[in-house]
Amino acid sequence: AVMGMTYVVWYRTFESLALTALLPRMQSGRPGALRRVRANQRRLRKWSEGAPENYLHKYHLVTAELERIRGNEVKAEAAYEASIRLSREHGALHDHALAHELAGRFQLTRGQQTAGRAHLKEARSAYLQWGALAWVEALEQQHPDVFAGAQGRAGSEGRTDGVGTRSMIDLTTIGNSARAISEKMQV
Repeated sequence: AVMGMTYVVWYRTFESLALTALLPRMQSGRPGALRRVRANQRRLRKWSEGAPENYLHKYHLVTAELERIRGNEVKAEAAYEASIRLSREHGALHDHALAHELAGRFQLTRGQQTAGRAHLKEARSAYLQWGALAWVEALEQQHPDVFAGAQGRAGSEGRTDGVGTRSMIDLTTIGNSARAISEKMQV
């Protein structure tokens, strides 16, 4: 029953992304890790044939990371772009943000400052829209040169309605408090 749950897809995807991040520093276990990533990729590819709107962008993101560690920059860049485009088209905001973040890091390591910064800013924007404020703060701390003017503003932007998440929490708290006080006064 567990194999049919969506958690399996997330696990396979994030296991592959974690392994590809660790592969360049692995001394032993590299062949086994690559086998595991390739096995996960076969599963993602098969799942994406049945439901590309759910899985194809994940497949492309892992492919991009594999091509990155293989040194195939052109293929990696194309796979990042495919993942970004498909995740946007299919409304996978969290995957869209992650694809931009990984593409940004990739571009920065290649010395492509403009492209890297643009991807990281898109990632930050998507994380804000998703409401992942802790992730935004971590991203800002990891790349202070990219987000020099944005530090500390994670809670004041990001919602499409123009109200920040922290502001919404404050408004909710104030509303609940006012309601509780008025109910006490009426009794």
